[in-house]
Amino acid sequence: MSTDYDTIQRLFLALAQPQRPTHVEKYTFEVLRLSYEDNQTQCESLALPKNCLQNNEIILRVSNLIKTDFGMGRIVLTDKRLFFIKDVSNRYKEIVKLRNITGLEKIQTHWYLIAVDVLVINDSAHKVKFTAWLKEERNSWAILIEEMRAGKVVSEATRDFTAIGQAVQNVLLVDAVIRSGQDERTTHHKHVTRAAETLCYFSGYISEGRHNLPPDTLQALQHRVDPNMGQRERKTVEVLLYTAGGLGSESTNCPPRLWCGMGDGKVRVFDATNWALELSFVQTKAT
Repeated sequence: MSTDYDTIQRLFLALAQPQRPTHVEKYTFEVLRLSYEDNQTQCESLALPKNCLQNNEIILRVSNLIKTDFGMGRIVLTDKRLFFIKDVSNRYKEIVKLRNITGLEKIQTHWYLIAVDVLVINDSAHKVKFTAWLKEERNSWAILIEEMRAGKVVSEATRDFTAIGQAVQNVLLVDAVIRSGQDERTTHHKHVTRAAETLCYFSGYISEGRHNLPPDTLQALQHRVDPNMGQRERKTVEVLLYTAGGLGSESTNCPPRLWCGMGDGKVRVFDATNWALELSFVQTKAT
């Protein structure tokens, strides 16, 4: 479900009991895993019109059959946007791109004298509002949309393009936490919202204003990378070296690289053609 140490730590804190913070109960984790896989199955089995998805677009969540401004159907959350699939006809219509969401309103309205929980999504690009009668799913959808939107905003504001992938992981785990929390035997059943919010790293990042960089920094910053990715402890970067690489035969072709000398003596390397962190590293001295 995740290989990132910080994400795993937040998941552990979300599931562990406050009075027993040293472990997560086996039953709780098993229900979480099944909930995660159930959502994956629902996303993969969704019948979509041809060419509906963009390149590398990932479906993260599909709603139940609900009433919306576009009629009866399902709303779909991806890593890029929200779109609508109409019931019966299966017609597709984009609702809003994540970067254009300016706010989410959780309100109650009455439908045939029954109070219904509704989510209103504000779109800055078209200056319109989209209303979805999500009922009992409303609060969870608000959390999921906001975390994915926040990841998108942080990625663009800080030039950290790994943030989108991290936000995708967060959204999938938050959904699994919410689903599994409906089981009364799980440890987080009585505090599902708190457990879910523990995993919403980017929502908190934005609320603290940490994505607002000084103008001089933003102008100079081209691409943000993290050589501590996946590590249990964060180490300082002591020295940087960029090598331009070179072209030759297939055996000697060498891509440009960014070498990061870390405080623990490791040298971690980025392939500068795609800024992917290489798995292997050099240990320069004993720690």
